[in-house]
Amino acid sequence: MPFADVLKFYQQQAKGAVLQANDEKARIDGVAGGGTYKIDIRDKEDEGTAITFSGWRKEV
Repeated sequence: MPFADVLKFYQQQAKGAVLQANDEKARIDGVAGGGTYKIDIRDKEDEGTAITFSGWRKEV
């Protein structure tokens, strides 16, 4: 899937999250389910679009 389409999809899904993006990469930071998450999206051109998801949950 092209980078622009992937970015649009995640923008729609991650409501209330903070988006920072340029032509080659994007980062979405948000809060859900009692934890925080970060999604990095990179345009690898010939290889396609790379997506890295990281999530953290604070336990007490």
